Amino acid sequence: MTLKTIIKKMENKQERSEKKLMLISPMLHQGGFERVCVETARIMQPLCDITIVIFSDEDIAYDISGLKVVNLGLGPRRGTPAKLINILRRKHALSKLKKELGTDIAYSFGLTAGIANCLSHGNEKVYTGLRGYTDLGSTRTMKLYAEKADGMICCSECITREIKEKYNYKNASTLYNPYDTEQIRRDSQAGTPELPFAEGTRVLVSMGREDDVKAFWFMLKAFALIHEKAADTGLMIIGEGTYEEDRELAGRLGISDSVYFAGLQTRPYEYLKCGTVYLMTSIHEGFPNAMVEAMALGLPAVSVNCMTGPAEILDDNAPYGAGKVIYGRYGIICPAVSENGMTPEQERETGIDTGTTGNEETEYADAVLRLLNDSELYAHYHEASLMRAGDFSQKAYAENLKEILFREDGALNG
Repeated sequence: MTLKTIIKKMENKQERSEKKLMLISPMLHQGGFERVCVETARIMQPLCDITIVIFSDEDIAYDISGLKVVNLGLGPRRGTPAKLINILRRKHALSKLKKELGTDIAYSFGLTAGIANCLSHGNEKVYTGLRGYTDLGSTRTMKLYAEKADGMICCSECITREIKEKYNYKNASTLYNPYDTEQIRRDSQAGTPELPFAEGTRVLVSMGREDDVKAFWFMLKAFALIHEKAADTGLMIIGEGTYEEDRELAGRLGISDSVYFAGLQTRPYEYLKCGTVYLMTSIHEGFPNAMVEAMALGLPAVSVNCMTGPAEILDDNAPYGAGKVIYGRYGIICPAVSENGMTPEQERETGIDTGTTGNEETEYADAVLRLLNDSELYAHYHEASLMRAGDFSQKAYAENLKEILFREDGALNG
């Protein structure tokens, strides 16, 4: 179902709202909540008056044609005094803009946007979006949200539950990210990239920026074990960064010739479709977009059981933090990366060798190998991936967001 069809059906049920909706994001560079912000604007644009507000227009990575975007010119600053001054400037600029536009609802994406949104709270309804488990790490920010926001919108049930339990905040609701699975499949067929692998290589693929939180060092160690038993496998990592330390580790593990760092790609789905299995080894996530996008292309997923999102996606009832491999309804869930896991940077400081593999990497590698070697299991998860990706449709997102934002009393689903 196309976005135009979704909008037409929504308009048939409800006349265009006169409400003025402001969406606030620090930037619109490539990232999870930035994508959701722009997609939210397009989904809701026919239903109300939309304005996207950003703090900086540097490196805009998404198509904003036809959207009203206001840049406050208050990008990130270094140093505590400058940051505090920046918060005040954003507060005043947002407060002024909300009044000028007659904003009815302000919905922010990301912690810094949420802080400015709450501090500039006027007569409008204020909603803050929580896009990852680390958002809960700032107690001061969460207390500000609980005190000032009319509602918190969370990307996973786990985050919603914790907000309600830890902060006794009732107006928290779960809203899964939207995906246009049909468009993802069309985009994947636009071209075929040349990969540095021999013909017939089974490509294990992952997508994410260069960041310790993605735990690519864990993935590389697991892949070394996989490649030792399945020499026809290769690993491709798509994302922005030099991956200098990961390249170095791949060299020490003796797998450099079988690992391809593809870099940031403007058409990533063409690369994803070349994969056989999607791997995710993050220490924590919010709602991992790239994994769902890979599943929309039929790639079976093998993920660690990190907070939050993966377990909810791959199995409706899988407990977080389970210390065993779970063959879920829609994918395979492995034990989370240990808190004692060492990043390459920590290795330099401590002298501990990140190239040493442990039980978690072995269990992860064994799960991937079983998937590769069992054709029936692979076929099952191929079909399950396609089916599950369809659950996170734009239509479901649009209907749920309407219910949250346009409820007369401003309350959220409990």
